[in-house]
Amino acid sequence: MTAGALMESTFLNNYFNKVTLSANLKTYWTSVQQQLERLPRAAAFATVAASPRFLLISSPFPSRPRRQLPEESVLSSCRADRLVTGPPARHRRQVAALGTDCGGLRGPSRSVAPRSPGSSSGLGPPIRRSPPPSQQHRLRLSVPFADASPPCHPPQLAAEQIGQSPKMTIVADDPACQRLHQPMGGSTVSFGLAPPAKLAVAARALASLLVLLVAAVSAPLATAHATGPALEGYPGGSLQALVDNAQPGDHIQLHTGTYVGQVIINHSGAPGLPITIEPFGDGPVTVTASFPVEPCNNSKPAPNRTFYAAGGVDYWTIQGLNIVNGIWLSGANFDVVAPWFHHLADIHDWQTRRSLPGRGTNDPTTARGVYAALSTKLGVAVDPATGWRILNNNISGRGFHGTVTTDGELAGNTIHDIDCGIGPGAWLVTFSDFWNVHHNRVSFVAASTYRHYMQEGIRFGSASNYNRIEYNTVSDLPGDGRAITTDIDASYNTFQRNSVMRTNFAFNDQQSGWGNNWLYNTADSVRGAAFVFRGADAKLRLPSKNSSTYRAQVRCNRVTNTRLAMTAGALIESTFMSNYFKHVTLSPNLLNYWSQYNNTWNGSTTPPAAYPSQPVAGSC
Repeated sequence: MTAGALMESTFLNNYFNKVTLSANLKTYWTSVQQQLERLPRAAAFATVAASPRFLLISSPFPSRPRRQLPEESVLSSCRADRLVTGPPARHRRQVAALGTDCGGLRGPSRSVAPRSPGSSSGLGPPIRRSPPPSQQHRLRLSVPFADASPPCHPPQLAAEQIGQSPKMTIVADDPACQRLHQPMGGSTVSFGLAPPAKLAVAARALASLLVLLVAAVSAPLATAHATGPALEGYPGGSLQALVDNAQPGDHIQLHTGTYVGQVIINHSGAPGLPITIEPFGDGPVTVTASFPVEPCNNSKPAPNRTFYAAGGVDYWTIQGLNIVNGIWLSGANFDVVAPWFHHLADIHDWQTRRSLPGRGTNDPTTARGVYAALSTKLGVAVDPATGWRILNNNISGRGFHGTVTTDGELAGNTIHDIDCGIGPGAWLVTFSDFWNVHHNRVSFVAASTYRHYMQEGIRFGSASNYNRIEYNTVSDLPGDGRAITTDIDASYNTFQRNSVMRTNFAFNDQQSGWGNNWLYNTADSVRGAAFVFRGADAKLRLPSKNSSTYRAQVRCNRVTNTRLAMTAGALIESTFMSNYFKHVTLSPNLLNYWSQYNNTWNGSTTPPAAYPSQPVAGSC
């Protein structure tokens, strides 16, 4: 079809695969579009020839429901729904939009630009979304899109005023198109529809527009999927651009496929408004990057990881991804704190180490001031990475490393097949406090040719305190692989209901752990010893607060199919109660001072026999 001039004309359900309009007609088309004239100040209209099926995307929901929404939802008239990046340029179509009343809002605080043909950087930054409550409109959309033979025809776009709110409906008279979302009643769905991997939509949204985008699609539509403010990514687009432009509360949602390249995160979300990277929901998502191979005798953790956040970046969530080559997270000036702390350990100055807030006593409230105290002592701003959540990811090649971090969550991840020379599967170190590490599965961390700490499962070190480590499973660590460990002043942590299988050591309270709790853990088929308490201090005639285990609580743990359930070199004021340990060894020096230093076994100050009696039924 071609047209030079039209007035108040209606085109409906025509099989037109190509349409041309005169330049003048394009200019005044919407001024005579009767279907939109009742919307306040005109809503928006865009139509594209090339396909008999259409997609509508509209403004976002004030909240962020995770699945389908009811038929009617309160929407903001000044907000853009979702931003899309990465599709091939050949799928893009022209978009037109008209303004709406935005209650005096004078313009965007951020803008969104559509991709130009051939661009690879994705969309520009999303708009800020802050309309006044008086400008919220209630809209209802009926979207009759589905695969059908013949294909669904272009729908009619209708609108009507209901009180102070407009009501917009997309209707189609083709019964074959009414199959979509029958559980919601006919074809009614809420904003917005998720495009499939080959669909491309680029929307230019200003804060003074209610963007209603109707774009042609040539591939089947994915299931309706509603979220809050979102930035969408496609394989081949720039995930880095989305990360750079994300603001507190945004969700970066990735369509199925593989995203290649290191992702550097250098700005923060906010408390209660983390920035989230997650799958869109249409299939698995892999994010990967390549780095030089590390030597197996490496003595330090490898910082090169696929996700890299340094300098004290806060409040991000990474969830549901396949991550090849891991995650690195570090606070500001961690590289000043770490060598200073290790020097104090080398010269056995435990008094200075333990003088910092929350290090010498179990005082989680005071411990919050440790970063300010470090800043004062070292003369640099020590700013921890705060509020990170690493959830339900499949991580391989390189694991998770966090240093100078606080108040994070590492949960539901499968961490496996970690290369040698990288470090443990999960390593929290250097004043990394108040983490909740739970329901992770760690396995196959390659053997190091340096020392044990480079090949452990889950490790806490260097004064990382007040963490909870629960319901994790660590298995199949070769060589001197140790499953769950503490080292150098990691204190006041709780290790509870974790399971370990087929490792060299299972649970290891190493140098100068104070007040750690080991509760209801299980170990099976361990090659060496299941539980180890500062074995290196066996040579000390008397224990030392610089290096020995102090005030450990060890209760209701169970060891099976293992020759040696527990060994200890040095202990101070530690309590063992109702543990299923069939075979125990203590250093000769520890046997000599056991009672003198107030250690107890099942309530007695007498040290345990090599083959102690087992707890009575019901004691745990």
